[in-house]
Amino acid sequence: EIHESMFVLFMVTSEVYMLLTCLLYRWGHTIGGRKMTPNEIQSYHYKLGMFVSNFIIFMMAVYMYFRHNWYCESGVYTGFAACEYLVVFTNIAFHYTARLDFHDQYLSLKGESHRTSKTA
Repeated sequence: EIHESMFVLFMVTSEVYMLLTCLLYRWGHTIGGRKMTPNEIQSYHYKLGMFVSNFIIFMMAVYMYFRHNWYCESGVYTGFAACEYLVVFTNIAFHYTARLDFHDQYLSLKGESHRTSKTA
């Protein structure tokens, strides 16, 4: 029961996040008549593709889940489990598009050391 509830919560928040990300990415990169760069277009298309794939696979998982619970048919739960894995895979692939968004960015974590050495 807990797994089911947490999976549904994960999926609802995940779908809303992906939808908002796609909408805001497009809006934010075209505001004021600005044209998206080829890299931004590629990232947007990957994001949109992963969102749509994720949503369709999730709907297939929901269908198989209820079909299994209502009719207890052989192999249907296996299809549901496969859809669960594909949902996770498409979610990971969606987030991997950040690599395209930040391909030319660098993160530097350097600073001064606060160690003091006592030498006599």
